[in-house]
Amino acid sequence: MKNDSTLGALATFTFGGRACSDLMCRDVNRANQSSRTAEENAAMPLAGGIMQHGHQCGMLWGAALAAGACTQQQGGPSRKAEAAAVRAAARAATAFRDQNGTVNCKDLTGLDKDTPNHVLMAHFFLKGGVIACSKRVARFGPAARAAILDDGQPEPPGQGPVSCAAEMARRLGATPEQACMAAGLAGGIGLCGGACGALGTAVWMLSLKHAQSTGKPMNFKAPEGLALIECFERCTGNQFNCSDIAERRFDNVEEHAEYLKQGGCSKVLDALCAQLRST
Repeated sequence: MKNDSTLGALATFTFGGRACSDLMCRDVNRANQSSRTAEENAAMPLAGGIMQHGHQCGMLWGAALAAGACTQQQGGPSRKAEAAAVRAAARAATAFRDQNGTVNCKDLTGLDKDTPNHVLMAHFFLKGGVIACSKRVARFGPAARAAILDDGQPEPPGQGPVSCAAEMARRLGATPEQACMAAGLAGGIGLCGGACGALGTAVWMLSLKHAQSTGKPMNFKAPEGLALIECFERCTGNQFNCSDIAERRFDNVEEHAEYLKQGGCSKVLDALCAQLRST
């Protein structure tokens, strides 16, 4: 028999019009007495590994955003809260990989942006894909909530940004709270080296803007979202992963902060900002 958490997730997927990304963000926030409905709903296009591109599972993007919301509750938005969000996202990514053997949506579902619509529909509604994702949500939820608890480490030394994703959000006009929410996406979510956290942040901020202007969530085929991803691909030579773009991995927040201080990520941030300002 399916447990109550699985049934709840299944009902939300099927009848609530939600995706795994915004569902996980909402549920982790609620467990920590936080409510950010607009920001949670805007996470929807991150499902399917960023607009169905097959990268990190939307549950991870949602959990990382919730980590930033929760860490800044302790004392407001700050470098300390952003650093804590990055570390929390790293713990969440480790927990997700331990449960599923991978963090990428395409590895779990076999689907990506090139999958025909009829195959997508068959996977989710005829072959049990919705049930499988519901089970993952139910299983990952407790691990995500445990991972985002503040680890109590001190603020990183020095000044300047500690997260490329938070810096991306600030450049796009985010509130301090929204920038802190984005912080954990840095370095491919928690410095894990996966698909670029600055890109994920830009998609999230674009989704927020779309909802504010239209009253509706941005869908996976939104022209402005696809144009943003095309801009990113041109800038990076079709590389999506942070570890490929930066040609390295970061062992901790301090290393990433130093990389940003030396101008790392600036080309990507500049390109994404220019694209969104033209939208």
